[in-house]
Amino acid sequence: MGPLGAVLAVAVVAALVAPAAAGALTANRVKDINPGAALGGGGPLVNMGGTLYFSGNDGVHGGELWKTDGTAAGTVMVADTGSPGQFDGVYPDEITAVGSTVFFTGGDRTHGFELWKSDGTAAGTHLVKDINPNPDFNSSYPEELTAVGDTLFFRAENEWNNKRLWKSDGTAAGTVMLGDSSYWPVHLTSYEGKLFFAGIGPEGDELWTSDGTVAGTQLVKDINPGSSDSHPKNFVNIGGTLFFYAYDGTHGQELWRTDGTAVGTKRFRDIKPRWSPYPEFFALHRGKIFYSGGNRRTGGELWKSDGTQAGTKLVKDINPGSASSDEAHGAEVWGSDGTAAGTRLLQDIRRGERSSYPFTWSGSLGRRAFFVAHDRPHGGELWSSDGTRAGTRLVRDIYPGHTESYPYNLTRFGGTLFFWAEDPTHGFELWKIVP
Repeated sequence: MGPLGAVLAVAVVAALVAPAAAGALTANRVKDINPGAALGGGGPLVNMGGTLYFSGNDGVHGGELWKTDGTAAGTVMVADTGSPGQFDGVYPDEITAVGSTVFFTGGDRTHGFELWKSDGTAAGTHLVKDINPNPDFNSSYPEELTAVGDTLFFRAENEWNNKRLWKSDGTAAGTVMLGDSSYWPVHLTSYEGKLFFAGIGPEGDELWTSDGTVAGTQLVKDINPGSSDSHPKNFVNIGGTLFFYAYDGTHGQELWRTDGTAVGTKRFRDIKPRWSPYPEFFALHRGKIFYSGGNRRTGGELWKSDGTQAGTKLVKDINPGSASSDEAHGAEVWGSDGTAAGTRLLQDIRRGERSSYPFTWSGSLGRRAFFVAHDRPHGGELWSSDGTRAGTRLVRDIYPGHTESYPYNLTRFGGTLFFWAEDPTHGFELWKIVP
């Protein structure tokens, strides 16, 4: 991501928080899961039934499914899926909650990388199905696990090494491929009780949908007619309408909308005629989407939309003229209330043209937003903002000195914000922030 992406991403997330008095924040390690400076875990942090699940590694059992209630005593391994006491875990990934079940991908020596599930107990943690038993390939490599109601959708390889759309109800018999009319499904998204995704068929890479049946897995619309690709991506649901970016062969990469039908799938607005910097969604706030877009007159800037043509407009030309924002300060944290007057630089964390590159993986807690930024004294660390200059500050120098603690996967769970970070003594472990 370039400077524009970094600026706008954090501009939207950090300062759409209503300004509030800056309160004290405490960042503490939850538990040293793998004692010493070794890796204790990582990846998604997923709430299922009031418990947070993640992939942990205690240095004894290998990578296994763990869970936490936010306390050290309540942070425990769910199951030892390998040989008892041996360092041969399944290394869970893509953990996804569906009802009272968490699904995840994992690998063992017998089945390769396949689909697993857990109800939060050791006895209820096991392989769902060996989708690809072919000994020459040995793995189906499930990806993009996505919950739609009580059904799990995902992408997996069959024995011929082709990526197809699958679904699962948590049983081996109910884990099935949804036809072979499209392949390489990506950007799996739940919308109005159905799955929407980009899939490759005779029409190229286009918009598809599935209701969980073979007959109901079908093309929505050939946006870029013929065999050319429209590359649908960046799906977001606003007020019951699914918005996304696509290319129709004429207007460049533009904003589209769909109600799930071919006639209801149409180009929303040509924001940047004859000019196409890569546009992306960054935030949904109070029924509006904020994103980067541009044209020859303004360059790449901050835009917003309420889902109507009249309500889709430039928020502010931060760097006046055709140049993109913001060359004077580099990539820094900005704030916006959705108006030009209320769109402002919150803090030049790394002063001058040098950038602090605020990361887009952000979380919120109460009336504060959190992000990762780089300054010269501290390196890459966790910062927070309440929407004011005085309230935009470093939370804690977790890895002291000009070194990175690499905070990532900021996840709100109850009234606490959890994340992974590294310090020189304990390595990568689970941390939390309590206001």
